[in-house]
Amino acid sequence: MARKALEPNLWTIGDTFKHMYSVETNDQLYDYLYNYIKAYVSFYRQNINVDNFKSLSKNEIQSYFKKNSIVDALKALLDDMYKKVKYYNMLGDVDKAYSLIKNNEFRFYYTIFNQINYKHPKPLFLRCIEEYASWVTNRSRYLCMKSTVPGR
Repeated sequence: MARKALEPNLWTIGDTFKHMYSVETNDQLYDYLYNYIKAYVSFYRQNINVDNFKSLSKNEIQSYFKKNSIVDALKALLDDMYKKVKYYNMLGDVDKAYSLIKNNEFRFYYTIFNQINYKHPKPLFLRCIEEYASWVTNRSRYLCMKSTVPGR
């Protein structure tokens, strides 16, 4: 009886996440999940579907996030996806990506990538954009800390 009482709450949470990610990704939730898994968890995984998601969760996702349970690994996956959704949105928008990586050569090649809509490098661009943003943030923190240290 207690289990049945909890089931509607679980569905509500699932629907909330689905709605949130659908809004954040402009209804491209599956594409984001697919590219996220290829970018961070298992690049050479070809078919990411419901049938093999359980084994993917148990094997790759659980070890990637270094969690003892699948539930904790999936929670970590959702949290990390939420943190990185803005970089996914840069995949289809040259101006958004250029606002982060202010380089004309990058803009040229990224425009071509977006125009031909080639699927294979999408996860690579996702990871590169996110890692570049992380590098810029860490570098600016370092420079800020370095400038506040007396004698430097």
